Amino acid sequence: MATTSNKSSGTQINQRGVTQGNTLVDPVTGLPVAVISDTNGVKRLAVDAAITLDTVVVDIGDLTPDKDQVSIGDKVTGNDLKIQADGSIDVNAKLDASDGDNVAISDGTNTLAVNTDGSINVNVDAFSATPDNTLMVGSEDGTKTGTKHAAVIDSDKNLHVMNMGQLVPNIFDAIAVTYPSVSQEAYTYKLGGVAGVTVATVTVTYTDATKTILTSVART
Repeated sequence: MATTSNKSSGTQINQRGVTQGNTLVDPVTGLPVAVISDTNGVKRLAVDAAITLDTVVVDIGDLTPDKDQVSIGDKVTGNDLKIQADGSIDVNAKLDASDGDNVAISDGTNTLAVNTDGSINVNVDAFSATPDNTLMVGSEDGTKTGTKHAAVIDSDKNLHVMNMGQLVPNIFDAIAVTYPSVSQEAYTYKLGGVAGVTVATVTVTYTDATKTILTSVART
């Protein structure tokens, strides 16, 4: 069996037996140096020492994706940065403008400018898409939450406008006039020309055939 030596470090010769051979002796304790096995089962000397290294420079210029890799991870959570098949990475970012965070939107040359009120200026070409990609929209009650409608431009470049202050709020493009009696006039509003669809009829009634005094105007 191994023996303890009070002499300086070196080798200790053991007699024939289970531990026959040379044993390294610790210069401080005089005890044999321990032997451990690594993960591959290889026996190695157990050294309890601090290692001081100079500045280490790692050259990754020769790294190739089929053989080499560098992992970027969080030492606290143990999570590594994930790279997608197209080379992009998943980023869970929380931006707070009050802390000075910002993200610039750019085409590589020009950067989108944000006005002091938070709005942005956008140049739109309304004729580059089919149908037109710019709409003039308004709500029925003038509020953001009201029922919205878009302005309509027909093939004749006419803008269809509904004026709720008029007697006939319907969209029309022609008026046909008839005389039901000597004291009446009937104005028929149509969409699609004189032969088009009737959208409203306004009847004007006078007291007599002289049509001097108007008694009523009614829309049906």
